Amino acid sequence: IYGIKEKKDKESKNTGEPEKIIGINIDNQDKLFQQIEDTIRTNTDPAITSIIPYVVVVENKKVLIIGIPKGLGLPSMTTFNNSNKFYRRKNTGKYLVDVNELNDMFMKNQVLKEKAQLYRKERIEKILSKESFPNLDTSRFCVVHIIPFSFLNENFIDLSKVHYDNDLRKLIIPMVYYSLKQEYNIYGYVGYDEHKHNNYTQIIRNGVVELYSAISTYRPSNQNYPDCTYGTEIYNMIFKNISKGLEIIKRFNVEEPFLISVYFHNMENLNFSIDNHNVHIINCPKIPLPFITLPTYDSDLKLALKPLFDILWQCANFNECNINE
Repeated sequence: IYGIKEKKDKESKNTGEPEKIIGINIDNQDKLFQQIEDTIRTNTDPAITSIIPYVVVVENKKVLIIGIPKGLGLPSMTTFNNSNKFYRRKNTGKYLVDVNELNDMFMKNQVLKEKAQLYRKERIEKILSKESFPNLDTSRFCVVHIIPFSFLNENFIDLSKVHYDNDLRKLIIPMVYYSLKQEYNIYGYVGYDEHKHNNYTQIIRNGVVELYSAISTYRPSNQNYPDCTYGTEIYNMIFKNISKGLEIIKRFNVEEPFLISVYFHNMENLNFSIDNHNVHIINCPKIPLPFITLPTYDSDLKLALKPLFDILWQCANFNECNINE
């Protein structure tokens, strides 16, 4: 809070209590907000990008308040003036974090990933048991999870108005469908293909988005090759699903960062092609790709996903995913 004078004790030390409102001069509020956001973003690593500045007027004086979301991901390091320091705050000010506290901060991040892995496992078990979709095609599929770091909290997102928000419902549409149906279910709100039961987009009340797609095979133009699935199609499917999922949860003001999970089921003996002239066989029954962290909504998604696609391509004995080259 800027614009309030702080009480001092007898030794002229900060007490953490307000004394009086003095206000600050603000000539251009938009310009000031932009300067604050730019300063914080360029002097922290990982960059803090989701601050909430606003101005209130008290006794005809302007007071600037900067809201800082709870740090749910890796701790951010201060890099101002080439420093590399981690700070915490207490009532009377900031202090440098010691080794034990820093280790605890990083361990919390690791625990979160372990809980996310358990959560993914539970969701996949529900998919295979066909608990929500009795007619779901589970013969071979890919499921993507966008998991906000806040997913363990009990602050569920409000889904009560989804059915009446046409713009939001346009996002809750599966990649491919013949007969679209959208409805509430026990987990949240879902859009799925009622005809073929092979694609759906599920918003879960804890802020997680689950995107399910059956994997199809096609006959290459070169008739000497067997039916196969195309790497380009899988790449586009996953990239578009994640982009759409981020748009969905952004509508609910879900706090960044996120864990991205990509899981493939029953990929054994699948012919995988990157063009019409190269077909290799994948011999992995399950491919649970490692979690990746997406720090912000504006993160470079293609760059973040590259290591995952490299692993998938290598499961088919290709060197790397070179779609972006």
